[in-house]
Amino acid sequence: MNQVEKKYKAAGECLKFIYHLRMCGYYAVDFCKSYPNSILTPIFKLAIPKINWIYTQFTTHHVISTNKPEIIEEIKRKWNEDCIEELAVSEKLTLLNEEQMTTLNDLLDALITGEDIKVVVK
Repeated sequence: MNQVEKKYKAAGECLKFIYHLRMCGYYAVDFCKSYPNSILTPIFKLAIPKINWIYTQFTTHHVISTNKPEIIEEIKRKWNEDCIEELAVSEKLTLLNEEQMTTLNDLLDALITGEDIKVVVK
């Protein structure tokens, strides 16, 4: 794996962490709204500030702001994105066959590198 691939992999892992953290917060808030009288609701309410604290650490920590300040904007972007849309896309991935998955992977690589793309549907 070359340096560029490692950079993308590391960035991807970081953003996946933020995405899943965001999803945890989403599910915790949703649970509290849907089941306000549940015995689990107080536990979720205790977890929500901790989830937010972890996010704050990623966006304010001096190591990140000193060494990789550009990642902070990406983390904020990922946090503020519509996480439900990304979840819906990932669920659709399971429906693809191997050839479709390869095509999608190539398409995603092209999108990430900024290539112009023309989509032709068969």
